[in-house]
Amino acid sequence: MKWLVVTLLALAGCGGPAPRAASPPAGLSSGYEEFWVAWGRAERAGDPDLVVAADPLLTTLRRVIAERAAAGGAVRGEVARRVVAEEEVTGGGYRVTACVDYDGRRELRDGEPADPADKPEQRVAVVMREHDGGWRGVNLYYEGDC
Repeated sequence: MKWLVVTLLALAGCGGPAPRAASPPAGLSSGYEEFWVAWGRAERAGDPDLVVAADPLLTTLRRVIAERAAAGGAVRGEVARRVVAEEEVTGGGYRVTACVDYDGRRELRDGEPADPADKPEQRVAVVMREHDGGWRGVNLYYEGDC
């Protein structure tokens, strides 16, 4: 009977501390930061080869940057971001969610601003996976205002 009580307590989550969520692995934060810095650099230079990501996101970002450059568009400035969550995802990897402030970034067409100057902070999630010895963004989701 004693083993039954111990088993029931264990199944109910009683009798000890709750399991802790795994800490984000080493290199995730620097890989995430590298993703944003490289993306911004690629946009400002109009050079899709500067993007540091993995497919399918890599192909998408390179296409958008190349199309903008071919149409005479440009980007100036940088975004600011504040990480609000890091969670492990099924299949390996982490979803890093941040509030991203685009006010410092301007899209230009024919040298003139093509986007509003005052934009609301956006909640942006980037799925990061280990790739080629580092962490790379593989998917990106806009989730509305922060």
